[in-house]
Amino acid sequence: MRDTTSEQGDTVPPIAGVDGCRAGWVVVLAHPLARDAEEHQVTVCARFDEGGHGLSIQAFNILPKIREVDRVMTPALQQQVYEAHPELAFQALAGYPLQDRKKTVTGREARLRVLETIPGLLFHGIRTAFERILHACKRTNVAPDDILDAYVLVWTALRIWRAQAHRVPCVPPSDARGLRMEIWY
Repeated sequence: MRDTTSEQGDTVPPIAGVDGCRAGWVVVLAHPLARDAEEHQVTVCARFDEGGHGLSIQAFNILPKIREVDRVMTPALQQQVYEAHPELAFQALAGYPLQDRKKTVTGREARLRVLETIPGLLFHGIRTAFERILHACKRTNVAPDDILDAYVLVWTALRIWRAQAHRVPCVPPSDARGLRMEIWY
């Protein structure tokens, strides 16, 4: 989620969707004005100026965290810290893109069903654990879709550890700091 100009000066196009994902699921903030903007309006204008799509308020609100990670990330640290995308992970786990938005009851149920297919003890009883977390935490602190995203990203971390995960792009370019511009799933 950083500058998408590679060491060779080539610009990597924003990822709008992968293998049938709906556009907008994977967002690459290529324009420095968009990445560093303090106001949502400026960010949206920057994204449209570069031929991209608008930026949701949710994506805008995580920009400070993205900048925070970007400041400390190094090529060496990138060997242990991976950027992953939950919707791509759900698609990989299901074998197809999930059509219903994760914030809807139908979308939440679809993701729970997919998580229940993961073999092994770690994910055994995932529905019960999910319900327990929902009852224990206030909705203002933890949204149901955030819990599901966390679960699927644990699955992704296990796949990375087992060398079974995938990334986009397959051969990622590096930015000016030598960081690979990639998202794992």
